[in-house]
Amino acid sequence: MKPEVVPGPVRSRVKYPDFWSTCLTSFNRFTIHPLVFFFLLLVLVILATLLGVELNALIERANLRYAGPVVGPGLGPGVTGFIDVKIGSTWDAQTNYKCVPVADNVHCDKSAEQLGRTGEFPDTFDVYRMGGKMCARRTDHTDPWGIDLVLRCKLVGHSDAAASEEKTYTQIDIGSSLHEHSSTKCVSAPENVFCSNEAEQIGRTGEYPDRFEIYHEAGGKICAHRTDSNHEWGLDLKLKCEVVDASNLVVIGDSLDKSTKCVADPGNVHCDNHAEHMGRSGKFPDTFDIFHEDGKICAHRTDHDDPWGLHLVLKCKPKPIVA
Repeated sequence: MKPEVVPGPVRSRVKYPDFWSTCLTSFNRFTIHPLVFFFLLLVLVILATLLGVELNALIERANLRYAGPVVGPGLGPGVTGFIDVKIGSTWDAQTNYKCVPVADNVHCDKSAEQLGRTGEFPDTFDVYRMGGKMCARRTDHTDPWGIDLVLRCKLVGHSDAAASEEKTYTQIDIGSSLHEHSSTKCVSAPENVFCSNEAEQIGRTGEYPDRFEIYHEAGGKICAHRTDSNHEWGLDLKLKCEVVDASNLVVIGDSLDKSTKCVADPGNVHCDNHAEHMGRSGKFPDTFDIFHEDGKICAHRTDHDDPWGLHLVLKCKPKPIVA
């Protein structure tokens, strides 16, 4: 009798998947819907585009914010270069206009490039010269603006301004307006003393948020109008104002019936479009052509063929003394 043979365990061949098969299987398990994939791709493209625009704007601001005069040939007839004029914002002053001093050979208008702007804010501006200042007025709204406005302006020829003259100042006491129960107060001042929105408000510590527009009225009045509130104020407002040599001043005044007005030429000064408009804050956008004619000094309004109501006072250059 043959012994019974007990078969041993049967070994089967198992085919283990390779690396790529494992990856493919895993991907198939987590396949997303095509529409979801397209949406995610679109979001990534939009984010990359926005990041690129903002990065370019930051680079442009870094390169141009502190740029000085740019000079070179081929810039246009009479143009010797460009210079960046910082207007800044009006958030603190709460006005929709602002003026800054510039040299007499700086030319800007509303076509000037506004550096660093990306289109995020819709603010639009009218840019104009007011004597020795360059001004910007917001045109899309009557509110102040918060953007840091920097204009690339043209340099035409060379400035004939003398070295910075030593200025003299005096203190003008406006005080509070509690007795007047008004958000505006005017005080008398000498005709050759001038204040503007840039005048230092002496002694203020920042404890109170009151903000003011400073301007002149006919009859030697310097006025302060509260802009952060339509109420009177209690602080003792004192201004550091400029004292100007009265012999260099030409008072044109207002013109209530014509767009041109002439006054007697004192003979010792030369007035032109670079004459400083003393006491103007930029609130009114009136622009003027200033010229000499038949022994008179004249102002012709150029932004409108209309009369004007502001009190125009010019600071003109003294004529050289002939020995």
